[in-house]
Amino acid sequence: MDHRQLFHKGTNEFKNNFRIKYYLNNVNRKIELDESTLTIFNDISIMNETNKEKKIALLKNYFDYPVLCKQTFNENYCIYNKYFDDLNNYIKEYRKNTGNEEDIKIIFVFGDNTSPKQVPCFVKAKSLTSNDYSVLLKLNTIRHIGMLPSIKVHDIPFHSKINKIIWRGAGTGISNLQRFELVQKFQHTTNPMIDIKFTNFPQKMPNNYSIDDFKIAPHVDIKTLLQYKFLISIEGNDVSTNLKWILLSNSVVFQPIPKKCSWFMEDMLIPFTHFIPLKDDFSDLEDKLQWAMNHLDKCEEIAKNATDYMNIFLDEENEKYVTTEVIKKYINNVIVNEN
Repeated sequence: MDHRQLFHKGTNEFKNNFRIKYYLNNVNRKIELDESTLTIFNDISIMNETNKEKKIALLKNYFDYPVLCKQTFNENYCIYNKYFDDLNNYIKEYRKNTGNEEDIKIIFVFGDNTSPKQVPCFVKAKSLTSNDYSVLLKLNTIRHIGMLPSIKVHDIPFHSKINKIIWRGAGTGISNLQRFELVQKFQHTTNPMIDIKFTNFPQKMPNNYSIDDFKIAPHVDIKTLLQYKFLISIEGNDVSTNLKWILLSNSVVFQPIPKKCSWFMEDMLIPFTHFIPLKDDFSDLEDKLQWAMNHLDKCEEIAKNATDYMNIFLDEENEKYVTTEVIKKYINNVIVNEN
């Protein structure tokens, strides 16, 4: 039995302990750092959070996309305000649950940065191939899970959905070209059961591609996408934004094996149990779609398993407990000395 099967078969207590260790990664021992040495790392910031401040007392600049934003981090204007809000709420909950009112120092990286971290950093996502010091928190929640409460309101039973696979998305992921490869391969398909197109290009085009290579289609809202049996999820700059709501829905996820993970532990998903796997070049998409059409009962079971998986993360009180434990162990283990 591998670690994924152990996780799914474990009790709630086992799952919580597993998750806490998973999120902490290599930050499971005392690590002492000098503040001055941190300046050599250009992708981290220090948050020096004092008793009753709502926002940030001391920040060193970090920007994921300097070409888009040259502003200094501050309380009034920042492209990462939602990250700050989430982190601030978690710290407040940590203080409430632990009674710790002392000053604390936290190292973090906001944005879609999944590069290996040489010092313990709170991040939204990390690469599954990196054995580094990334510590996962549920950040930028309004973008990644803000839609979840509406899914069951708008969803319909699997058997009532359209027999078709659809993907709509943005041309993101300059270092990961899977979205471009998928759309280029299927945007002009004559297969009536496949509907795959870009909606926009928020970033510069990667090398070897031109905007003229692609047919741009109108945005399709989640309520409409929920009408389809099969939905594709593809990583962009980091983890796929739509994966969480598709898993929660009665539709079936088609996706390549995840290369990155977040608070939702994407690598704990089991192929043909929680999703239908695709090759990285999508050469098997039509075959997998035909398999799905021939095994609709199995697909309905996969969709249910995926929903059960997402429900692990939707118990609000349990989420507060796990988050507080991760922060508490981080604070206990990571010491940032002033110079």
